[in-house]
Formats: sequence, C-alpha cells, structure tokens
Amino acid sequence: MNFCLKDMEFIAPIGTDNHERQIGAKFKVTVEFSADCINGAVSDDLSQTIDYQEVFDIVKAEMKKECQLVENAVYRIYKALEKRYPRLNALKVRLAKQRPPVNGILTEAIIELP
Repeated sequence: MNFCLKDMEFIAPIGTDNHERQIGAKFKVTVEFSADCINGAVSDDLSQTIDYQEVFDIVKAEMKKECQLVENAVYRIYKALEKRYPRLNALKVRLAKQRPPVNGILTEAIIELP
C-alpha cells in the first residue's frame, strides 16, 4: 500500500540566519511511503498498519530540533522514520521551506530524500 502525508506544517528553528533559528521559519513536510499493510486493511486494526499520528509526531519531534541546514532536518526525519518502521518498502521525505530569505522572490526551497 502507498501512503502520503502531505504538507504537514511547522514553525521550526532551522536556518543559517540566527533570526530564523530564534523565531522559527515556516516549513511544509510531505512523507510518502509504501508498506505491506494488508492485514490492517482486512482486520480494521490500527496496530496492523502505519499510524498517521505517530508519523506526524516523529516528524514534529525532528522539526523542533535546531539546525542550520534544511538538508540536516530532512535527513534526520528520514532516518527516524526508517528506524521506527523497518518494514517500509519505500520512503520519501520532502521538506519545503516557505519564503526563504533570499535577495529576491522565492516561494519555496525544497529538499527531498531520496
């Protein structure tokens, strides 16, 4: 089964600028994954599938950690999900920084892994 948790929104202390880390910047995180959850589909038992709230909580915990690079945050999220759900057949994490501070107009800076 394929899953997508799209555009989870966070204010996070991520950025190369001290001001961004102090007040936080706006981010959207999308997690796509596949796993064999047919038992959950058949049994209607949450413990037999992937709990969306748990995925959200893992992402939220990683987004609370201060760092300079979006690349670091997306890597940490990816590894935390991979560790918690070793049965995943595929995993993609997309982190979009909203309106990054550049000398111009830029709506998003997006990093994906893999």
